[in-house]
Formats: sequence, structure tokens, C-alpha cells
Amino acid sequence: LDLVANQANTAAIGARVRAVAGGVSQIREVDGGSGFLSQPSLTIEFGLGAATMVDTLYIDWPGDSWQVMFDVAVDQRITVTEDDMTAVGDLLPQQRALALYQNHPNPFNPITTIRFDLPTEQKVSLKIYALDGSLVAELTNQVLPAGRNEVVWRGRDSQGRSVGSGVYLYRLHTEDGIRNKRMLLLK
Repeated sequence: LDLVANQANTAAIGARVRAVAGGVSQIREVDGGSGFLSQPSLTIEFGLGAATMVDTLYIDWPGDSWQVMFDVAVDQRITVTEDDMTAVGDLLPQQRALALYQNHPNPFNPITTIRFDLPTEQKVSLKIYALDGSLVAELTNQVLPAGRNEVVWRGRDSQGRSVGSGVYLYRLHTEDGIRNKRMLLLK
């Protein structure tokens, strides 16, 4: 991947990219320099073995924006510009479908953001569960506007206590349906 940033520095120094292929996740960062009188390549490269497709490609741009690409063929060089995928954010609310996105960052410690799209204004419940099914925390239970929404989880339970490392489930329950995802807290 060759990244071209628009919001911060055009070389995308500081961008973090995570590729998930065949259940294996790899992370690379664009580094502006890591040694005396040297600079690493600004091109992000992944070794994917026998994988023929990158299931999910997360790009965390310097600053506050991020992008997600799905089903990207391997063995190619791609230039991704920070604005290329922002048209999704410009859709009218009635054009959106209910969607729950993978939390970002993931794995995380101790803060992560959960983003979701709502087709209409509606009551939303977003809860965190342990793998045994026990409720850890309720992040929101209120009416939210149509469009892109996000909630931050700080790795704490309903009583404000820090929770341990492990896999947690998050469930979005709306009038339009229920969506679930997993996330990993590493300490």
C-alpha cells in the first residue's frame, strides 16, 4: 500500500494499517525514520502466505480519520488516498443500512471506539459482554440520530472498575435488528 494523506502530512507518516487475512491479523505503520541517517520505505507491505484475499484492511490515518476496505486481492500495489472512501460519510441518512463496525483499535488498551450506522433515528442499546455471557457494561441506551454514530469504551465495567485482558463481545440492539462483534483487550 502507498498511502497519501490529505488531513495531516501527505506522506501519511504515523498512519497505522491492519490487514486481516484468513484469521491472521498484521499491523504496519508508516515510519518517518528509525535510524541514524536512514529512512525506511513509506510503502506498507504485508506477507500473507497462501492467502488470496485480504478480508479486512483498516487504515488509521494521522489525525482522526480512518477507512476500512473489504475483500482486497493480494499480490498487488495499491495507492490509497485519505479521501477515497469518505463518500460513504456523505450519504443521506435514509440511504444507510444498519451496520456495526469492528471496534478501533483492536486489540486495544484501555480505550476503543465502536462505530455504527443507523438508517433512522431510533433507540439504541450497546452492551459489552464477557465470553461467559455476563453483562460487563452498558455503553448507551438512548435515542440516537440516523447516520454514523460512535461510542467509546474505556475498558471499565458498570461499576467503573477496570476489566481484565481478554475477548469481549459487544452487542448493538436497535429497532432494525441486533448486531454482534468481538474485541480483544490486552494489558
